[in-house]
Amino acid sequence: MNHNDYYKRLSTLVPLNTLRRHQFDQVFAAVEFLRFPEGTILFRQGDVDPDSLYLLEGHIELSADDGKRPNTIHSDRHESVYSIAQLSPRRFTGRALTDALIARVPHVPLERALAIEQVVGGGWATADDVLVEEGEPDEDIQDSDTSWTRNLLSSPIFSKVPLAHLGQLLARMEAVSVPHRQVIIREGDPGDYYYVIRKGRFAVSRKNAEGRIEILAQLGDGAVFGEEALVSNRPRNATVVALQDSEVMRLPKDAFDELLKPTLLAEVTEVQAKSLFEKGAVLLDVRLPSEFEIHGVASSINIPLPELRRRSRELDRNTCHLICCKDSARALVGAFLLNQRGFDVKLIVR
Repeated sequence: MNHNDYYKRLSTLVPLNTLRRHQFDQVFAAVEFLRFPEGTILFRQGDVDPDSLYLLEGHIELSADDGKRPNTIHSDRHESVYSIAQLSPRRFTGRALTDALIARVPHVPLERALAIEQVVGGGWATADDVLVEEGEPDEDIQDSDTSWTRNLLSSPIFSKVPLAHLGQLLARMEAVSVPHRQVIIREGDPGDYYYVIRKGRFAVSRKNAEGRIEILAQLGDGAVFGEEALVSNRPRNATVVALQDSEVMRLPKDAFDELLKPTLLAEVTEVQAKSLFEKGAVLLDVRLPSEFEIHGVASSINIPLPELRRRSRELDRNTCHLICCKDSARALVGAFLLNQRGFDVKLIVR
């Protein structure tokens, strides 16, 4: 089997065959393909393992301690579209009767993908929604609103939100049309909403020391803004204006505090941080260079908070980062900004 064969075969398995392409691709990326020689024990009765196992090639035997006759599973028969001995703890011992190829589908990404399909409510996929000739992308066959919502819930911003909260999160988000040149956030105002751009373009600006307006960034489809004031409980530090007729989804502050903020602010004690640092975690200080020069923590790197969005590409996504800043508000914002971009970030609390 090659990659395309694996892809097509898995798209026929239950319940992977109910997923739309985006969710299916995310699950497929996490799947392990394991080969076992004849006679190998694949798992034992009583094993605690929530992952789903599927037989792609060969024959296996399932036996239990109850004295009943063992059951044989063949990869070329219909029963192979279902996961093997799915319940955890395992109720059977699995043994390869021939050389066997097993697909191990991790529990967490599969359950999340299934939950997103149910929360969005766009209906289950058909095989044609997932399969295309030789694995090439097909035309967009989904309703744009439903597709956008699926992509949003699958993004790093919402990937850490507990499954039980996804429905509540969507229910609390409001769609808002923003005409060209309308100010949606004004510098100095209190934080009231968290915004996700559905479509359109916005400019982020701030007054400098001389009172002139400086453009800090332009944001497009899928970008988020408004989080800093909500996380730090400080006034808005920039103005955001629409550069064209646009649409956003907004989440009220109370819902943000309840449903989103806690999931993106993981805290560790100094003792825990020391242990993580010894295992390779990186200390990150988000204060200004002038502060860092005097008070910076040894062995830490300095990326000032105003530069963190732009310079986040300098950081390794496969490494844990520990935010070490005595200004708790800036530390909170820094941790939130990186976590919503998919980084593994912990906030050191004293």
